[in-house]
Amino acid sequence: MVSIFIIFSCNDAFAVVVWGYPIYPVIVVSEYGNRIHPVTGETSFHSGIDLDGNFGDSIYSASAGVVEKVAYDDISGNYIIIKHSDGYKTGYYHILDGSTVVTIGQTVTKGQVIAQVGSTGRSTGPHLHFIVYKDGMKINPNLVMD
Repeated sequence: MVSIFIIFSCNDAFAVVVWGYPIYPVIVVSEYGNRIHPVTGETSFHSGIDLDGNFGDSIYSASAGVVEKVAYDDISGNYIIIKHSDGYKTGYYHILDGSTVVTIGQTVTKGQVIAQVGSTGRSTGPHLHFIVYKDGMKINPNLVMD
């Protein structure tokens, strides 16, 4: 597993957040930002990154945290949101039906399997849509992953 170390400075105190990628191998098939939506064909803002995967590939928690939400909606499909330290949350979307192995309130470790890649919701095929939130705002995952 590849680890990314992010160091934050706050009043001369440092906190380190250790991030890992949520799927391996890491193949980004759609970046964060404006794009032509593969389902609607319209230009829209893509609020995360899409990572290529096969049905049933393991999805890992990018960092230690607490499972905040396990849910489904017609666009996101099955998804999990994990709350991390320093105002960060991560979201994992389009999860395979019946593959989620964590529950709300559960503590997870970095690299722990939380589900499997699927294509639920509005999706064109198996992949993981991965979002990073900082203080409630969606940010480019590459800012913390690279």
